Amino acid sequence: MNFERTLAFTDGAASGNPGPGAACENGRACGSLGASVLARGDTETALGAFVRQAEFVGDEQEQDLSVRAQVYDSLADVWLARKDFIRARSWARLALRYNTRDARARAAMTKIEAGLRGFQWPTSVSGLYVR
Repeated sequence: MNFERTLAFTDGAASGNPGPGAACENGRACGSLGASVLARGDTETALGAFVRQAEFVGDEQEQDLSVRAQVYDSLADVWLARKDFIRARSWARLALRYNTRDARARAAMTKIEAGLRGFQWPTSVSGLYVR
């Protein structure tokens, strides 16, 4: 899968524009930075760091696909923290495509499905449309 196309799926403000403090020199450093700031609740910086980590993984052409799954797990975690269950589900599913036995993605899917249980798409197309 093309990382540029995949990363374009992230929040428009974050794709290609890592958040503040997301300057890291390699994929491992970006992953560590993202995990530490996410633990403190800074989802914007975490998202930027994980997007940057994905860029490094794409550049390094990792042969171990589980590394890509871990990056996608991290992106799912950011969206879970933001309670954006739709985006979190997309990243968790992508992680499972790269590693079908990914316990972290499976745990995330359980949380996501619980969060989406009450979700309903609007029943009508009425509303305010901006051109």
